[in-house]
Amino acid sequence: LIGERGLATVEQITAGSPAAAGGLVPGDVLMAVGDLNKKVLTVSRARVVEAIMDEVQKNTGKQLTFAVRGLEGSMRTLVIIPQKWGGEGLLGCCLLAGD
Repeated sequence: LIGERGLATVEQITAGSPAAAGGLVPGDVLMAVGDLNKKVLTVSRARVVEAIMDEVQKNTGKQLTFAVRGLEGSMRTLVIIPQKWGGEGLLGCCLLAGD
């Protein structure tokens, strides 16, 4: 996966959110979200974030695996449970399409 382009970059994380609890940090590049990755994704770049949010919504209340490339280039796998919480969305993060 190193050298591969990511699906989206984490721009912002809200404290206390499922994304924060799961270990996502600003600058992380999402390489895969559940079964969603560049190989299976056929939508335009503009619809990537929408496709990610669809995958997140399908997995509400379930463990969802995120393959992440950090700022320093290291790869890690995070398991996050998308759910309703005190803030916006099911994850509590802002994503920007691409890396």
